[in-house]
Amino acid sequence: MDHNNQTPQRPSGLPSSMQPNRARPATHSQPQTHQVHNPRPPVNRNRRFGFWILITVLLVLVVGIGLLIFRIATGNYNELAVKKDKYQAVFLNNSMVYFGKMSNVDGSYVKLTNVYYLQFQNQNQPSNQSNNQSQQISLAKLGGELHGPEDVMYIDRRSIMFWENLQDSGRVVQTIKEIQSKSGSK
Repeated sequence: MDHNNQTPQRPSGLPSSMQPNRARPATHSQPQTHQVHNPRPPVNRNRRFGFWILITVLLVLVVGIGLLIFRIATGNYNELAVKKDKYQAVFLNNSMVYFGKMSNVDGSYVKLTNVYYLQFQNQNQPSNQSNNQSQQISLAKLGGELHGPEDVMYIDRRSIMFWENLQDSGRVVQTIKEIQSKSGSK
């Protein structure tokens, strides 16, 4: 019999603490844990994070497209319609008409420079006509009035009914050029 391969056997009457290769009993009591069955499988946190990134990107796209549509709908591209080298006629809702160079048409106030307006003068006619007065229309430059304004107007955008680019061959632009050549201004 080979003694190297066998382990000595001890009598089984020894206390368990002295017996080799056996689990020792716990000296303190451990609380019993009950496992609860969770019906939902564990959620992958990377998948949840990707979902929120996708939602955020979609939300940004929807807001961006909405702002673009709003900007087009509110006419914020009017500045492109103003021909900077031309004069514009601005018709107000109080029946006044001003001529000049428009800018800042997308703001709350439209800026009008090099301003002219129509001036009506009553003239007496001979008494043999039924109407004793007729009106003569002339073009006046802003700035010569009693209160001495500067040659710029800021018109509330809500007061403007419409505006037009004027042709250089029109009577108003031709009259403006005549006034400027006489006064030496532009």
